[in-house]
Amino acid sequence: MKKLTPDTIRKDEFLKRPEPLQGIIKIREGHNHQTESFDALNYLRVTEEVQRQFEEYFKSGCGASQAHRIHEDKLMLEDDGIVKMANGSLNPKLRTVTYLHTKWRMSEYGQAWLEKSSIEVLKAKQAKYEDAGKGSSKYTNSEEKKNNNKKTQIYPALVARASQYSIDI
Repeated sequence: MKKLTPDTIRKDEFLKRPEPLQGIIKIREGHNHQTESFDALNYLRVTEEVQRQFEEYFKSGCGASQAHRIHEDKLMLEDDGIVKMANGSLNPKLRTVTYLHTKWRMSEYGQAWLEKSSIEVLKAKQAKYEDAGKGSSKYTNSEEKKNNNKKTQIYPALVARASQYSIDI
């Protein structure tokens, strides 16, 4: 940036114009950081599908850190789990999960100081759950039960953690 003084106006062709240009901005097309490294993948935005997965964790009773831990465990069980763990769009940071949880909680339960109190919202949700028949038997036939037992043998720690929050794996 150049100051507008009689001396600079006389010497600089850009400052001689009717509307003086005090500064020049040069735009380069290249990045000044790496864009194709594992570190760069960490800054990608969370996909809609991953946001829906976290909403399911929250609906089943998980908090932000619990949902984050369960999600990481699921990713590690996949074939290319290490690569997915580095990808911020598939494995968000804990701070991002905390933001998603806060956003979900506000949409589900609202704020106590707004028109509806939290108790009213919870009573309405209780009625919806009772109408939907929540708490009924999860298995309709023995084949589903067998398939679930096979999963339990493959990764018992994850199933034990997920079963605390009634998450299907």
